[in-house]
Amino acid sequence: MNKQIINELLKITCPFPFVNLNDNNKGLNDGFVLQSPSICKKKFSKNCKDFYSSIIYSENLEHHTCPHGFSIFTAICNDIKIIITGLISFPENKDCPKQFRKTYSQNKVASEKINYWFNHFKNIIPSVEATIQDRTKAAIAILHDIQKTNSLIKSNAEALISKQKGGTSFEDKFENSPDRLKSIYKASELLSNQMELINLFSNPAMITAGKKRLFEVFRFFDKIRILYLSKTKNKNCRITLVSPFSSSLEAYDSFSLLPHILIDNAVKYSQNNESITVQFSENKDDITTRVVSVGPMIEEDEKTSIFEMYYKGKNSFNYSSEGSGIGLYVAKCIVKGHGGEIYVTSVSKNTHDKDVPLAVNTFTLIVPKKLANAH
Repeated sequence: MNKQIINELLKITCPFPFVNLNDNNKGLNDGFVLQSPSICKKKFSKNCKDFYSSIIYSENLEHHTCPHGFSIFTAICNDIKIIITGLISFPENKDCPKQFRKTYSQNKVASEKINYWFNHFKNIIPSVEATIQDRTKAAIAILHDIQKTNSLIKSNAEALISKQKGGTSFEDKFENSPDRLKSIYKASELLSNQMELINLFSNPAMITAGKKRLFEVFRFFDKIRILYLSKTKNKNCRITLVSPFSSSLEAYDSFSLLPHILIDNAVKYSQNNESITVQFSENKDDITTRVVSVGPMIEEDEKTSIFEMYYKGKNSFNYSSEGSGIGLYVAKCIVKGHGGEIYVTSVSKNTHDKDVPLAVNTFTLIVPKKLANAH
């Protein structure tokens, strides 16, 4: 199960103070019944984190005593390191100083109660996971019906555009179409991309399905740029593609979603009045694309996590309610299926917006020109 979901489950169900080393904050969390001792909150440091990391190694709940004399219970659950801390358990803990036993008497807990909670917590994870999967399947079934309706709208819009005067290509006729018809076509195209993203999310095998074909990278990014003109206008920002760049690469159909995902992500979290730049370069074997924008700073320990399913960075979460934590995960899967790599850098601008630190965020996509047997 996703790390963020397990962390949220801990916050909801754990009555004891705990630390989740996989959490961005990596700090102490109060339980919904007992709070962390004030001395723990004052003295919590990197030394504490290092100590926790050194003692957690088992899937079974293990008892330890911290340097200050408090009880710690550790376990690994679904690859998540869980630490229950700040307690005075009995009968195990005989090392806690007398003054702490008196000051923090409310944190005295029988170890059997801690074991009971942990076993209960482990047991609810499969049922929560099953519920999420069932609801996801139900949502996807509904979305498939929406996809059929959208396909009808898109095909009718294309037919009307094809009847427009001027030029022979679809692009020429599109430029000569009324603004409302253009808007309908753009909206249906964006919705088609979103539907396809969900299809790949629910069925990852489709990423490497079908025949390989050549993709002009610049042209596909430019197509998405045009589709996002109204959204960027609302934010008073502009997408600039650094040209010229005419090289192509061999890829599956799923590759066409990468420009949509990366530009959508940039527009979604970009600060108003800031430009989004797409840069292209190549060598003998690969094509590199960089999408650069100004938005919420991505913390160092989030730069891998943001490509995980359902994950949203702490600053992004506070900055915008948009985003489901699916797009970048699907992007990573598509890139992996093509034998490439994707990563992000985030350089602080030393400014804030909505109390959120801002940074220049660069998503770099490196994909081989020849697909070969990448998957």
